[in-house]
Amino acid sequence: MRWLSLTGDYRLLRARKMIRVLERSDCWNFWIMRRVRSLAAVLLFLSSVGVSLAADLGAGAVTAPVTAVHDETDYLERYAVLMMIRSTFNVVDHDVIEDELASETRRLGAGGPSDFDQATLDRDLLMEGGYYLVSLRYLTQLGGAIWPDDKPEATYANDALVTLDALEQRLIDAVAERADPLPIFQDAQKLLVLTEGLTEVEPQNDRFAGRDTLVETAITDFGPRSST
Repeated sequence: MRWLSLTGDYRLLRARKMIRVLERSDCWNFWIMRRVRSLAAVLLFLSSVGVSLAADLGAGAVTAPVTAVHDETDYLERYAVLMMIRSTFNVVDHDVIEDELASETRRLGAGGPSDFDQATLDRDLLMEGGYYLVSLRYLTQLGGAIWPDDKPEATYANDALVTLDALEQRLIDAVAERADPLPIFQDAQKLLVLTEGLTEVEPQNDRFAGRDTLVETAITDFGPRSST
């Protein structure tokens, strides 16, 4: 699973090289302006769902979360995608995602996810999902990708940047609507494997496979209905 490891010596050397190139180029200012605009969009979204940024940053006492009930399945499907993003960066072992879902299902209990749970998941999906997409943009813009040899590299790079623009907007929209983000990261994963010179996601390396089955199992085995 060489292509999934972002911590190996090869990736580390490429990352250092790309950072040096970025710091010496006009891409640095371009990237900053893009991130500022993205941050503004995130802050606007957070304010629209009523999240207190001051409280989130620890300014003052933390208020009790709102406990309005939301759909458990939709929440767990989005939560599973977050765990799969983390597994791509080896923050979470892919083999323990099932256990993570079981633990989260038990924690939610009969009340389901609260507004606070949903807002926290919104934030994490935006930040960590955005990092996934930005990492692919780095590889593409700074020449770190190893594209398949059936087309010119410039063609792959240009197509990838167009795709990433669309994926970034889709992520913002999906989080704002609390829609299923899985298709976004399935498409992003296809782009990731292209940067490694592959043309398709190999089943053993598919970090986003089997999501629905994992969620269904967690709800069946550990949800409130399992004890009745």
